[in-house]
Amino acid sequence: GSDIGALSYAVSTTGTAVCSIENSILTATVNAGSTCSVIVTRAATNNFKAITSLPKTISVATRAITVGAIAKQKFYGNSDPAFTYTITSGSLFGTDSLTGSIQRATGENQGMYELDRGTLGNANYTITFVAENLTIKKRLITISADVKTKIFGEIDPALTYTITRGNIVETDLLSGEITRVAGETLGNYNITQGTLDNSNYEITFTVGVFSITGAAQEGFNLTATSYSVVYENTVKVSASGGNGEGAITYATTDGTGSCSVVNDVVSGKQSGTCTVTATKESEGGYLAATSNVITITVDKAEQIITFAALKDRDFTITPFTVKPESNSAAVVAVTSSTPKVCEITDLSVTLKDSGDCTIVASLASSRNYLDATKITHTFVVSAVVPYAPVITAVTPGNSTVTVDFTAGISGGASITTYKYSLNDGDTWTQWPDGSITSPLVIPSVPNSVESKIRIAAVNKVGAGARSNMKTATPKSPIWEIERKNESVLLAPSTPTVAQTLSNQLPPRPAVVRTKSVLGGKSTQVTMGRETKFSDIPITHAMISVLLKNGKLLARIQVLVDPKDPTTTVTVPFQSSRVTISVQYGNNVGLSAGGPARASIREGNTFLSTTINGRPSLAGESVPGTLSFTKGSSKLSVSSKAFLKRSLKITEPRGGHIYVTGYAQAGELRSAWMLESLARARAETVAKYLVSIGARQQITFQGAPISTSVWNSAGSRNVDITTVNLDQL
Repeated sequence: GSDIGALSYAVSTTGTAVCSIENSILTATVNAGSTCSVIVTRAATNNFKAITSLPKTISVATRAITVGAIAKQKFYGNSDPAFTYTITSGSLFGTDSLTGSIQRATGENQGMYELDRGTLGNANYTITFVAENLTIKKRLITISADVKTKIFGEIDPALTYTITRGNIVETDLLSGEITRVAGETLGNYNITQGTLDNSNYEITFTVGVFSITGAAQEGFNLTATSYSVVYENTVKVSASGGNGEGAITYATTDGTGSCSVVNDVVSGKQSGTCTVTATKESEGGYLAATSNVITITVDKAEQIITFAALKDRDFTITPFTVKPESNSAAVVAVTSSTPKVCEITDLSVTLKDSGDCTIVASLASSRNYLDATKITHTFVVSAVVPYAPVITAVTPGNSTVTVDFTAGISGGASITTYKYSLNDGDTWTQWPDGSITSPLVIPSVPNSVESKIRIAAVNKVGAGARSNMKTATPKSPIWEIERKNESVLLAPSTPTVAQTLSNQLPPRPAVVRTKSVLGGKSTQVTMGRETKFSDIPITHAMISVLLKNGKLLARIQVLVDPKDPTTTVTVPFQSSRVTISVQYGNNVGLSAGGPARASIREGNTFLSTTINGRPSLAGESVPGTLSFTKGSSKLSVSSKAFLKRSLKITEPRGGHIYVTGYAQAGELRSAWMLESLARARAETVAKYLVSIGARQQITFQGAPISTSVWNSAGSRNVDITTVNLDQL
């Protein structure tokens, strides 16, 4: 039942095995064959006493294991690898090991050799050994056939080879020999392994090349019938010698000149020199042969001009074309030896006067042609009546009309005078001989009657075509304008605020484009106006060049065509560093579109008129009074406000602005200083007008010091007047 005591074990005698028991496990620490004694005890229970057995003798037996050799391999000629094993069944106790080593069957040639137990053992173990093999593999080598060459007809050189990978062991030799593909014609033949071998070697063979080359030909020579040839002419060449029956071809090489060859004929293609060689093709066992090099000189050809004689002709402004030709197809140069009678541009002849016109056709030498012999032709140009002049303006006076005109072409004879008509060409009157310079004045013209004026030029042939017609109505003067040693007749009208277009400030450019040119070193500026402003005169453009920070570098004035002021100019400033602005200008001032800058100048003579026996400034004054502090030319706040209002008045009027400064006796200690003070006040006002945007022309002056009809008040103020010259 359950009343059974627990068992326990103990070593009664350690004996030769030196035994011990722990956790019912018996351990012997001495080799196989030793002994010890063991007892077992059952513990007491409630019903039974403890009991111990008699001693039992225990003997230590050998431990059984299975050992397997590990297969090995090596290449022929190498040392044996280390022979190793593995325990495939059972195990060694603790730190036990096996002594001795595995051995193999003898032999060094390629093949398999058994690995046996040899001396491997341990007295405490019973060993079962499983054999394996050492495999000796063929040694790997690469053999490359050496390249061999012979000339056609010679005997073969010895065929050799080189071990290019791996090596032969000690005194080993390879048996057999390499060989080449059979054949004796020119070409390449493979060198193969042939019978070369050794059973202990795995040979990789790299095929070589055996070349049979041709023999050189001897005595192959080139000659020519001539060693110079004229451009586009030919010369023959020939070759001889060499070996075999190979075909002969010829080739040219350009030098300072150029040639071409077809079969055995050489053509000169460009003056200078070229070279020629011949080649004889290979045949049988002979190589192709190249001849000596010969030099051919290509001489320039003669150049001939064909130019027919020219017929005499009447003077005309219509150019005509001459057509000389040359055998070289080059363009013949044509010049005039009589430029006063005729001029030539390219091949176009323009007549300038009557007389003998001499034309010379020439053609300079070129790359392939010599100078041509010049051909000269002369023909007579006969004068005709003058061409019509163009009347540009007629100015009526007191019983006179002044005619401004542009002369027409003279017709080949000098203009001796002009004639005029007051009735659109019905009747004519001739000015005295020598009246040939614009303007001309027609005398004795009825006042207050419209005249229809035409003029015509006269030369030795006769009167020419009549001009365009313009009308004019002379009138008696009503008052006189005085302007420093000259008198100008004025129209009987008084200037008003309403202005004609000709007295207005120009419009600002509608188009301003800039473009970088010359690699960014310069800037191309293009400007243009709107067509709706075509009636407002424009005489020039003002180009302002500013740095990016606004600093002004330059102001460049460019004249423009008043009829079409569209203009493109280039200014020498880097486009990436500057800003360009453009203003149009006329005799009134500058347009908007750039810095406020009018032309300011100091003057001492003003347009004036005498009305009712009293002198007055021509034009219209700005209402109001601008006064200065005694002895000062500095503008006050109220003065600046007055000038801003004044500018709003003068701008719509157009015309020039006149600024007059005054100084009063008693302002300064010396009377002679008053004139300088008056001038300084006028200049201060003029410059301030510009600084706030005035674009009209401004002239300033200091008025006389003393009281006069001009300065009856002796004031210390400045007067501003605008004058439209075209309305006077």
